Amino acid sequence: MAQNLGVYAPTTLQGSFGESLTFTRASAATCVDSTGQSMTVLASGRPCVTGGGYLSEPAGTNLQKYSDALDNVEWTPYGVTAAAPTRTANAAVALDGTLTAETFAFPAVANNSGDASAFYSVGAATTVAAYTGSIYLKRTAGAGSTVWLWFQQNGSEAVKGTPVACTVGDTWSRCSVTATLAAATTRMLVGCVVGTGCTGITALTVAATGAQTELGSIATSYVPTGATAVTRAVTGLTVANPLYGRNPSAWCIGATVLPTGGVWLGDNSIPGVIALGNSAVANSGSLFVDTSGLVTLDVRDAAGAYLRAKATSLTLSATSAHTVYGCANSGTLSLWADGSPVAATISSPGGGGTGIIATQAATAIIGSVSTGQTMLNGTISNVKILDRGTP
Repeated sequence: MAQNLGVYAPTTLQGSFGESLTFTRASAATCVDSTGQSMTVLASGRPCVTGGGYLSEPAGTNLQKYSDALDNVEWTPYGVTAAAPTRTANAAVALDGTLTAETFAFPAVANNSGDASAFYSVGAATTVAAYTGSIYLKRTAGAGSTVWLWFQQNGSEAVKGTPVACTVGDTWSRCSVTATLAAATTRMLVGCVVGTGCTGITALTVAATGAQTELGSIATSYVPTGATAVTRAVTGLTVANPLYGRNPSAWCIGATVLPTGGVWLGDNSIPGVIALGNSAVANSGSLFVDTSGLVTLDVRDAAGAYLRAKATSLTLSATSAHTVYGCANSGTLSLWADGSPVAATISSPGGGGTGIIATQAATAIIGSVSTGQTMLNGTISNVKILDRGTP
């Protein structure tokens, strides 16, 4: 028996046996297709499923005001020696298919220290932490192909972190920059200030949309804003009665996973893949990949003691998709990655774990190891729950 995550439907997901998968997200969210050229705004309770799979995400807040209205007074073009970029409102078709993207025509900027042509918005970092700024850009005219993205704070010209050179082509691409910021007034800037990483630019015009500043070290799915910050709720995906009454002592759980932003990242630093039941309670099994890329299976027995299988040395790259399985066969645990068994260290933190589930879990949790938390930040596909001890 194998249960596979089905295809996207207007409001529902189904497994391969027609069983209903319950999706939750208590807010709207955006979903960009696999080409990166089209964005759909999904109502609450609607999952994002593309060619890459189901998008699993924790909650996130876009602190950037008027993120799609870059002609708003919150956004300021400026220049030093070089002219400020010329802004034209509603001049390009945005990712959502509407004529709402602004264009910015940058002049050539010579490699003279302090020369500048850029646009920015002022916001505020709320705590001392890593923040990621991102924006969608597309060239609409000119020979240039590079602009820079960076942070400043407290009105100072000093760069926070390292500016990122954004390669701008004739199709939409998302550029992002990460820096550790203080709790202070913050600018996110696009363009060039010579001496802060930029060495000049060739004249070009870019369309811009979907600006975002958020806590964390990766750019998560875009959250549209207006006059205030907006929060995207956590996602959740579950399926009831995952073992269909079969023997709970022999099973495998697995999926194909691709982390967002090339980083194994999740709530509590545990990027979860799939779990039989809540990992915090007895008679549960949970599969995850830790932040260093080591696949791990935890099985809690009827007494709540758990047995763990953790990859000994094989670390999975976070820049490509991997198919991982965790299996239990009458107390013998095993791990698999990309079709091959993985050498694992078996341990029982706290002692006494048997690795045997006595009573099957009522629910399987996809993209997490516990209800209410989305552990994996990334896409999941080919989800399988097998009633045997090997994949």
